[in-house]
Amino acid sequence: MSDPMWRLFCREHEMTLNGSHTPPLPIPTLESEAMQKVFEETNLGKYRPRALLVDVEPTATDAIRSGQCRDLFVSDQIISGTGSTNNTFFGSFGGVNHSVLEESLNVIRKMAERCSNLEGFMLFHAIGGGTGSGLGTRLLEELLDRFEKSQNLTFCVLPSPQPQSPSFEAYNNLLALNSLLNVSHDTTIYENAAMLDIFEKDPFFYTSTMDDVNHLLAQSVSAITTQIRFDGTLFPTLADFQTNLVLYPLIPFVSTSFAPISSIQRTCQQYSPAELILSLPTSTNQLANINHKTGKILAASIMARGDVVPRDIGQGVVMGLRKLLTFVDWVPAGPKCGLNYQPPTRLPDSPLYSGQRSACMLTNTTGLRPIFSGIVEKFDEKFGRKEDLGRFLDDGAEETDFVEARECLSRLVGDYCEVEQEVSEEKELQDE
Repeated sequence: MSDPMWRLFCREHEMTLNGSHTPPLPIPTLESEAMQKVFEETNLGKYRPRALLVDVEPTATDAIRSGQCRDLFVSDQIISGTGSTNNTFFGSFGGVNHSVLEESLNVIRKMAERCSNLEGFMLFHAIGGGTGSGLGTRLLEELLDRFEKSQNLTFCVLPSPQPQSPSFEAYNNLLALNSLLNVSHDTTIYENAAMLDIFEKDPFFYTSTMDDVNHLLAQSVSAITTQIRFDGTLFPTLADFQTNLVLYPLIPFVSTSFAPISSIQRTCQQYSPAELILSLPTSTNQLANINHKTGKILAASIMARGDVVPRDIGQGVVMGLRKLLTFVDWVPAGPKCGLNYQPPTRLPDSPLYSGQRSACMLTNTTGLRPIFSGIVEKFDEKFGRKEDLGRFLDDGAEETDFVEARECLSRLVGDYCEVEQEVSEEKELQDE
């Protein structure tokens, strides 16, 4: 995921993949200052990402070291171990892998010291395996302890649930999500299955691969962070994500949708701002399997970019969106909207079409409940048979760790059910 994301960021900020800005940036402007939230200027006048790429196993990081972004990062920004996580939550930061955790924290500390106004951290991870689930959440825990006033935002990718999915995925999913409830202020949920489904069902996409998914993820993250990187108004700081989207700390999970998701093989079509925004709740634009017809929205924000002006998102569009979504009573005005005039772009190797404008929507919705219920059910199935539990116990886990994590995630599911029940009762009273 990091490769297409940073290549896309460089392209949007008119930067080469060796960190040179073309043309050179003038005297600092609002745009250049916003850009430096994610890029750091070096003594040589070049820019490098404020990022750290970590994996306990070297395969993925070696691909970055030899890939198109090899000159964008310096050596201490890419950390990998020589061992294995054993594909377990606990195996990624204990024993021989403890050095990876310590080295990562040391690099982050140095990066933080070079920041003039540290807002917080963004973590991008997939939680099916050991590194993303265990080391990722452990890093957030350490950062929360060392930088108490900072914000932790997480972009979390769930594996595709299959009947024969490995047992370790069920355990890692449960343990990681339980940890995120305690260490992340705002977690955006993605599902590989939902994104692969988008490519598979559209005949104009010739392939449906993880490379395609990563390009879609990069476009989504680009849209979400546009307000930060180009001086927007809705989410100019990391704290604004929590303020606008997380009304209850115990329900910090958010779903996302993006439009347009269209193949470059289609006849080029320019979607109007209204068409883009009204398409966001549809299944073909959801990056997680959310049913907005049954889910209840606790908070929502829409970010449009490119050739869009305020009048394009008038009351008519907002009212049209409210007909497609069910909001709780304490969100009477519907979603908040933010605009940014920076147009979207695409990478040459991306299968996705990029027009003059795009939009994304973040929703804190009870529509996520079936996803978490499914994770609990899958865990119960594996844990009931003690399937593959030995490898976790060998890495230092105790059975009580699993029991407590399940209780926490079950409480989350119960919280969603409570909200849905309250909304249903209020609607019945109104109908009477």
